[in-house]
Amino acid sequence: MTKKTFEELKVNEVYCKSCKRMLPKSSFSYSYITKDACASRCKFCDWTIRHNGIPKIDNYDDYIVENILEDIIFERIKYLNELGEKYNLQLDDVIAIIKFLHIGNKKFSILSKCKECGKSIEAVLSVYEKNENLFCNYQCYWKYKKEHAMRGKYNVQYNRIKTNCTNCNKEIEVIPYDYNAKNIYGDNHNFCSQQCYWEYRSKYYIGENSITSNRVITDEDREKMRITALKNLRKADRLNSKIQLSINNILDKNNIKYDREYLIKYYSIDNYLSEYNLIIEVMGDYWHTSPLRYGKDKYLINEMQRKGITHDKQKYSYIKNHLNIEILYLWEKDIEKQLDKCETLILEYIQKNGVLQDYNSFNYSLENNQLVLNKNIIIPYQKRSADEINSIIKPKSA
Repeated sequence: MTKKTFEELKVNEVYCKSCKRMLPKSSFSYSYITKDACASRCKFCDWTIRHNGIPKIDNYDDYIVENILEDIIFERIKYLNELGEKYNLQLDDVIAIIKFLHIGNKKFSILSKCKECGKSIEAVLSVYEKNENLFCNYQCYWKYKKEHAMRGKYNVQYNRIKTNCTNCNKEIEVIPYDYNAKNIYGDNHNFCSQQCYWEYRSKYYIGENSITSNRVITDEDREKMRITALKNLRKADRLNSKIQLSINNILDKNNIKYDREYLIKYYSIDNYLSEYNLIIEVMGDYWHTSPLRYGKDKYLINEMQRKGITHDKQKYSYIKNHLNIEILYLWEKDIEKQLDKCETLILEYIQKNGVLQDYNSFNYSLENNQLVLNKNIIIPYQKRSADEINSIIKPKSA
């Protein structure tokens, strides 16, 4: 019988030819049921056949072991506590029997109580065994820990060892693991602060002792590093920015298929419109240096923003030269204040197959639901000269 015909089978009980019992339909696997609504074996009989019978367990009655096995396989109980009550066993005895039987593909749950507030909670067997105390939430956990945990030297996990800071020789106390730990050079060091750690590294782990000393980076290594870096970018929290979600919502609303953080060789693309072979970049005013906010008579930029401009410039050049795609840039202020304009611009971008008079949202206005190109066109920094960009960098002394 197939799975579909099994689901359509309009009977509540099925006869098991192996154990000669009428059992609920759920007690069988569809592959063992025949057209006459009988089965060669139920799930319990199948288990016993595959395991060459039910094993005997010392100190436990065979009848109890058999019934516990059947209750679990037929899923008659939700919590293991119920088996203890049913057969007058301690919970630890029930757990011992289950482990001995090695029953696979089953989730074993235990009904316990929160150590702090006494609320009933459900825990899986592995969690129950690993934790002496269980809690219903973090609030109860921290409240209990605050009231009962011993602190400092009185804590059983304290066991600190007195030693000296490798850098400044100050007396410190460290845990045994750190006291005995060795770095990749086989050296053992302990420091009183991060400052001492970095001071020591800057003095002794340089030149031949540097981790990168004599390291040869192959083209294959560079390719692996590039892919890893791009994959990490796709996992970054910045992907969930408010302005990015706003653009995603516009695309979803208009049934426009897109790939987020689409990888093109060295670069990650915010939105790749796969059906149209077009690209949309969502531009934060700070991270991508909006010319509406930064310039000679406005805010000056820092070194990190300058590097961002260089990256945007390189990305634009690569995509234009290799894919011949003009990128549509939607800027933060427009997304926050004029989202309708951004939506209209996206639809215009698609309708005209990526050919627009300008590709930056701040150069357009929306008049009577029609896009109008502004008279004064503003050029983004990724299309300006290096000299002009360097002229708006904030002096380091400022």
